[in-house]
Amino acid sequence: ERGCPTCASAAAFVSWSTRARSPARPELLGDELLAEWEKLRVRCPYACGVEVPVAEYEHHVGVCLEAPQECSFPGCGALLTRGTIALHEENCGFRPLMCDECGATVAVKDMERHLRKECMKAQLQCKCGATVPRPAAKGHLERDCPLPV
Repeated sequence: ERGCPTCASAAAFVSWSTRARSPARPELLGDELLAEWEKLRVRCPYACGVEVPVAEYEHHVGVCLEAPQECSFPGCGALLTRGTIALHEENCGFRPLMCDECGATVAVKDMERHLRKECMKAQLQCKCGATVPRPAAKGHLERDCPLPV
């Protein structure tokens, strides 16, 4: 059995959950030991390294700007910090946009290709100067375009 690093008492030892990194059941301590437990300070495991009272540890970890956070856009997978994720997501190529022409949701990085090759409502510019919707482009080239094909 391990003891308290301060007083060496085995009864004072508070185990730590390896998963949540929070003290295990401090309510089981007596009043005297609980008072000592409440004085304990714990260092944040992230780059901020701040020391917080043990009772505030979980809250701090939940709001720490240095905590890792994954980009929320499917396909990206970038792992940044809570403090930098917003800027990343504003500029992320996987950020979804709505196509102004057809209303489809398309990733920023794919929008140019979507408009150039896929969007059925996109207006295409013919070499003759005419602007035609994509579905009518073939008919325009075959029947209406004054330029030779």
